[in-house]
Amino acid sequence: MRVRIAVTVLALAAGCGTGGTPALSSTPASSSATASSSPAAQKTDALPLWPFSNRQEARNWQESYRQGGHSPWHVDAAFTAVAFTQGFLGFTELDQAVKTDIRGEDALVQVGFSPQEGETPQVAATVHLIKYGSGPNTPWEVVGAEGSGIAVTTPEYGTAAHSPAMVSGTLTGATGNVQIRFLQPGSEKPLAESQAIPVAGAWQTTVPFTAKTDQVITVVAATGGHVADVERFAVTAVTPGTR
Repeated sequence: MRVRIAVTVLALAAGCGTGGTPALSSTPASSSATASSSPAAQKTDALPLWPFSNRQEARNWQESYRQGGHSPWHVDAAFTAVAFTQGFLGFTELDQAVKTDIRGEDALVQVGFSPQEGETPQVAATVHLIKYGSGPNTPWEVVGAEGSGIAVTTPEYGTAAHSPAMVSGTLTGATGNVQIRFLQPGSEKPLAESQAIPVAGAWQTTVPFTAKTDQVITVVAATGGHVADVERFAVTAVTPGTR
């Protein structure tokens, strides 16, 4: 059982907690009580990537939801994971929550796509979310994503990044091009975007960037081009460094 989500990308890309509500099919996501292991899931100091930049934004949404029922998708982990993938990362072809594992306040959602209608979906990445805040109707927040065969090893999650930043990682099980983007909530365009890097194994590049705020920076590496523009991606999160 899979969830296919059609997201109004422009309404979600800004990352606001009271934005439009994407349309969700009536097919429920598969779920499991046991969350699989992932580097992001093991971190105690998780960084808020999306849709909220801080806990006050999450509290503001909880109040608006209590008063008027605004943006109910924030309490759905699968919905939030696919909205993050399509609306914030811009990977609009990745429209399915293939599997959702929830344990307490943690959720791991496999996001992907079907190469052809009716075919078994390909998993592009596993998005890690946490319950962000407290009280009734606590929303889900994306704090990382582990790729399927692609990984970002540098910069390390949670570190401060300075421009130009070295970004490195690995691509296993295939050859192709890897592209890097630096993203922040509220920015209409990426802070930085690399040229395509031809890869067969390990990869490395240097990316100059300018952070627009002191918010968390999402660093995403993506590859594709065989059956879809983006077939696999991985995410790490850093903070803007100061010198």
